[in-house]
Amino acid sequence: SIGDLKSPSIDGYGAYFFKKAWNIVKTHVLRVVHDFFDNGRLYKAANCTLVTLIPNGLFVSHESGRKD
Repeated sequence: SIGDLKSPSIDGYGAYFFKKAWNIVKTHVLRVVHDFFDNGRLYKAANCTLVTLIPNGLFVSHESGRKD
């Protein structure tokens, strides 16, 4: 079992989201997976990545975590 705060992907949706919303997203997720295995087709939305750059030190909560 994956921890609730772990994110299996870059999409930002962690395990907690999928556990809580599974009854809502289950049909859509399974449709995408089945379609991929049946037709070898992956929806563009399922293959998108989002790169987020956070400046070093922006969220440092204590001095020992800071790099100069």
